[in-house]
Amino acid sequence: MANANWSNPTLTSTYTNFVSEVKNRDEDLALQFDGTTSTNIPTNTIRWDSTANRWKKWSGSAWAELTSTYALTALTTTGAASIGTTLGVTGAATLSGGGTSTTPAADTNTTAIATTAFVIGQAASVAPAQDGTAAVGTSLRYARQDHVHPTDTTRAPLASPTFTGTVTIPAGASISGYAPLASPTFTGTVTIPAGASISDYAPLATPSFTGAVSGNSTFSDSKGELRTIPQNAQTSAYALVAADHGKHISITTGGVTVPASVFSAGQAVSIYNNSSASQTITTSAVTAYLAGSNTVKTSFTLATRGLCTVFCVASNVFVLSGGGLT
Repeated sequence: MANANWSNPTLTSTYTNFVSEVKNRDEDLALQFDGTTSTNIPTNTIRWDSTANRWKKWSGSAWAELTSTYALTALTTTGAASIGTTLGVTGAATLSGGGTSTTPAADTNTTAIATTAFVIGQAASVAPAQDGTAAVGTSLRYARQDHVHPTDTTRAPLASPTFTGTVTIPAGASISGYAPLASPTFTGTVTIPAGASISDYAPLATPSFTGAVSGNSTFSDSKGELRTIPQNAQTSAYALVAADHGKHISITTGGVTVPASVFSAGQAVSIYNNSSASQTITTSAVTAYLAGSNTVKTSFTLATRGLCTVFCVASNVFVLSGGGLT
């Protein structure tokens, strides 16, 4: 095995040494420095490393990997070719020959290279159709994001699709970001187009309610009419509040005061004297008329077991009427 000192031969080398030193250097070149332990090798010398099976460059102190790309105009392999990391191709690449390409089985996730026909076939088998009986499948793994095929106009695009006919979604199917068809829960503002009809739900126009609506008010099943007037029982002097609209005040003592800037036109409160003595209804803070009279009164008297209604007709303007009211 050659172990040449690449500083030799020199002018002081003997004839015998000169021949040996040149011979060793020639052997280094013939072996392409593979397996040699030569010294004083010129920097950037290229050698073949038979252990690593690749070319290396002498940095001046050690054999290092080549930093430049191997520019091969043609490459042919007689056996299996293995690429360690990433293969980059600039320009067109053509795969040809008598080899066999592997196509994955239907609905499998493998690393095999699939044919174009296989990919299109898989996408078409799971993509939603526009033929009137479109169904949402269980997998869209092979479908393109914008469309199942650039020239296939019989399939709906995945982004903002438009369907005609009956759309069927399998039981238990989940579409992220949308409410389920069974018992959906909505947040924010729910908008229903004018004229839309939803079976088993109240229409937007003339709704009928069976449960509590706005406080303690309840409505009938078919007519939408008020069925009960909630009671606000008081046992001492009481000033009406906005929440009393639509209720009746049952007062036993102390009387009732109608305050200013609380009610608006169309709102009303009923007052029931639930005692054996007269009760005073004070209206000095507002303009109040006894129904059928043009006289403004600052207070009214509600007789024993009397019942009256305080009805707001304008801002801070009221009309009072009822049995036992003077």
